[in-house]
Amino acid sequence: MAPNTKPFPITYKGSVTPKATKFLSSPALVMDFDGTIELDATDGANIKNVQKEFQSKMEAQIKGQLGALDKWLAEKDAVIADLMKRYEDLKKAPFPSGPKPAQDRLKTLQDLKAIADKINDYTKDFQTIVSDWATNCKEQQAKVAMVVATKAARVKSFEDKSFRVRAGQVVKAVLVVAAIVVSVAAIIVTAGATAPLFVGLAAAGAAIGGVSSLTQLGKNIKDNYSMEERILASAKTDVDSVEDAFGKVRDKGTKIGKHVTDLTNLMKMRDDNIRALENEIQSKKAAAKGYLAEIGKISADPLTPAGEITSRSKAANELASKVGEAETKIKTLKADNAKGADVLKVLTDLGVQVGKLSGQDVGSVSKSLAARFGDLDKVTDLVSAVGGIVNGAAGVHT
Repeated sequence: MAPNTKPFPITYKGSVTPKATKFLSSPALVMDFDGTIELDATDGANIKNVQKEFQSKMEAQIKGQLGALDKWLAEKDAVIADLMKRYEDLKKAPFPSGPKPAQDRLKTLQDLKAIADKINDYTKDFQTIVSDWATNCKEQQAKVAMVVATKAARVKSFEDKSFRVRAGQVVKAVLVVAAIVVSVAAIIVTAGATAPLFVGLAAAGAAIGGVSSLTQLGKNIKDNYSMEERILASAKTDVDSVEDAFGKVRDKGTKIGKHVTDLTNLMKMRDDNIRALENEIQSKKAAAKGYLAEIGKISADPLTPAGEITSRSKAANELASKVGEAETKIKTLKADNAKGADVLKVLTDLGVQVGKLSGQDVGSVSKSLAARFGDLDKVTDLVSAVGGIVNGAAGVHT
C-alpha cells in the first residue's frame, strides 16, 4: 500500500440479459462483485462519486461485451434451425421402400442425431462460456471502467495497480432450450437408433418386389396352353379326316406324328415352367414372412406414422396369403397337366398304330379330344388366376 493511502470498498450490482433467439434464451445474468481501491485521504473523501461513476461505467462496459454471448447464442440457434428444418423434411419424406432411400434415411438421421446430441451439451457449454465471459468482464472491464470513473470523479491519486477485484462466485448461467427442440431432439435420438433397421426392411422389400417374375412364368404357361390349343385343333382336324374314312383307309397324309412331337415338347416346357413357378412361390412366401419380421422391428420408430406400419403389414400379410393361394392353384394345375398324357396317348395311337381305330366307335377319338379341350379351358383359367394373383402381389410393395 502506497504511503498516505488506504483501501476503500468498491462494488458493482447489476445484471445483464443476453438477446434471446428463436430457440434459445437465458435469464438475466447477475454480475454483482466487489473490490477495493487505494486512495489518499483527499480523494477518499470523494469515494461516493467514484462508486457512482464506477457503477454507471461498469454497466456500460458489461453491456458492450454482451455481443460475445449474443453471437454464441445466434450461432447455436442457426444450428438448431437447420436441425428443425431437416427434421420437418424427413417427416414429409416418403417411406423408404428401396435400399438407396433407406441408406439416405440412415445417413440423414445419423447427421441429425449428432446435432441432437450436441444440443444436450449446450447448457453445459453455455455455463462455461458465461463463466469465462463474466471473469473477463469483472477483471478486465472493471479496470477499464474504474479508469473512466476516477477521471469523471476527478480522483488524482488513482493508479491502475491500486484497484483489486476480489474473486467472487461463478456467475450462474441457465440456458433455456425451447420445449419443441427438446422434444424433436429426443425423437431424433430414438429414430437414429432405429434407422439401421430400415436398410434390412428395404432388402426384404426388394425380395418381394421381384414377385413380377411370377407373372412372367404364369404368362409363359398360359402362352404354352394357347399353342397347345392350336396344335390340338389341328390334330382334331386330322382325326376327323381319319374317322370320315373309317374302315376304308389307313392314316395317310395326316400330320398326327408332328402333332405328337409338338405337343410333347410343349408339355415339357410347361412342366419346366411349373417347377420354376413352384420354386418362385416358395421364395416369395419366405420374402413376405421376412418383410413382416422387419416391419415389426421398426414399429417403435417415432418418425414412422402408425398408419404406414399398419398398411404395410396388411399388404405383406395379403401377399403371403395370395402367394399361398397361388401355391395351392399350382398344385392343382400340376395335377391337371398330367391329363395331357391321355391326349398324347390318343394321338400316338392314331399316328403310330392307326389300326387300333378298327375297334373303336366312330367319333370316340373326337370325344376324347373334346374332353381334353374342356380340361384345357379349366387349366387355362387356373393359369389366368395365378397370373392375376402375382400381378396383384407385384403391386403390394412399392
